[in-house]
Amino acid sequence: MLINCTKMYGHAALIEQNPPTRIVEGAIWLPRSRYGNAKGLYEPSGRVVTESLTFRGFPEPHTPLGRLYTLETGADLPKISRVFHYIHLGHVNRHYGHFLIGAVARLWNLSAGNRSRLRLVFDEDYSVEDMFAVPHIRTLWEILGLKEENFIRFPHGAVFESIEVPGLAFEENSHVHRPYKDLMNWLGSVLVPTPVKQCPDRMIYFTKHHLQSGIRRIEQEEELTHHLAAYGVEIVAPENLTLVEQIRLWKEGGVFMGFSGSSLHTGIFHQKNRILSLCHTDEAPSNQVLIDKVTNSRSLYLHDPELLENGHGINGFRASVVCNNPRLLAQRIIQAAKTL
Repeated sequence: MLINCTKMYGHAALIEQNPPTRIVEGAIWLPRSRYGNAKGLYEPSGRVVTESLTFRGFPEPHTPLGRLYTLETGADLPKISRVFHYIHLGHVNRHYGHFLIGAVARLWNLSAGNRSRLRLVFDEDYSVEDMFAVPHIRTLWEILGLKEENFIRFPHGAVFESIEVPGLAFEENSHVHRPYKDLMNWLGSVLVPTPVKQCPDRMIYFTKHHLQSGIRRIEQEEELTHHLAAYGVEIVAPENLTLVEQIRLWKEGGVFMGFSGSSLHTGIFHQKNRILSLCHTDEAPSNQVLIDKVTNSRSLYLHDPELLENGHGINGFRASVVCNNPRLLAQRIIQAAKTL
């Protein structure tokens, strides 16, 4: 049967206070395109600016993903004056889920008002135009009043006379700060203003069947969705919806189901959701736990050691999950969903 996950992948703490943020003078910017793994934002002393780092809560708490120091002095790099207000953004992962809990989580203290002097410094091989070509990125940047001119790269490196460095309000597999909830809730209210129609009795299953690549492919999922639909479950492929359409679904309500992944992350835009997350092991995904905690959601993280087993990578996916009896699994999912 479906059983509650007994472990968690990482940690899940809710922090009431703001993340740390700093104004750094003389910061040395070393982009990935020129410095590879030595990339980063460093103090004039060569020590990394801690707030600029991305951390993970696994395998150890606050595991840094980046170098802690550099021997570069920045002597041969261009000097960037205070003509603009520079803010460190860093890595902008265009993947939907990672974008929500990554780049967006840097902008928790972005002030309102005139954006003409604002420049967000990001470190990618793609251009500003390429970034704005991604629909969910363009939508959220526009709501925040950000245009293409507000983003800038320094592919050869730079030394900033002054740069603001906000810490992440969401540390993956670790913790989330209250301001992240406030930001995402506000974005949801702007993108889909209330009131909306309410559908508390419906059930929605987010399918991965139409995805061409990803982390895990769900084998036999087409048959699973067939049986779920027979019980009246709405089958939704989120990649076929706009961000606004996805948020509207969550605001309309119901029970949202699916294998753990980015489709369930959209709940961050709305409070008090009901979520059934199917997991490929007995470890609950801490990123989803963090989102559900900060949105005061009722959630089940379930695994079925009898009907679900891990498979190998297949057709553009790193791994797979095999559903051994889709009909029976559908029955068990429905039974569990009725308890939410």
